[in-house]
Amino acid sequence: MFFLKNRKLLYLINSKKIRMRKFISIIVITVFFSCNNENQKTDSCLVGFDWCVPNCETPKMAWKFSSDKSFNYSTTLFGGISAWGTWKNIGEQKIELTYTKNTSNTNIPNQTIQIIDCKTLKIGNTLYKR
Repeated sequence: MFFLKNRKLLYLINSKKIRMRKFISIIVITVFFSCNNENQKTDSCLVGFDWCVPNCETPKMAWKFSSDKSFNYSTTLFGGISAWGTWKNIGEQKIELTYTKNTSNTNIPNQTIQIIDCKTLKIGNTLYKR
């Protein structure tokens, strides 16, 4: 009788552990896919559009992001400057820019930009619209 009670107790403990593992696995998988979907949404808002100041009809500054994770920037200010590089979605609607080349032949440090919404991009203190 004692052996039977201990066996039932072990069975209950093991079944609770299994249920807990399943529960934790479901939570981890859900979080992973929800984060991945958020990044995809952010990417689709960013890619394939012109982001301009003050507007895209007569821009003073403009950005373009491509699906191959490259970008280009140009401005008519300061006699005209262009820059190119790569971008990486780092989550929380933030994008890290790495500059690889520019026409001013200066070293531009990496920069983090923020997507306010699908029509507004914040770079430094400047808001760009598409």
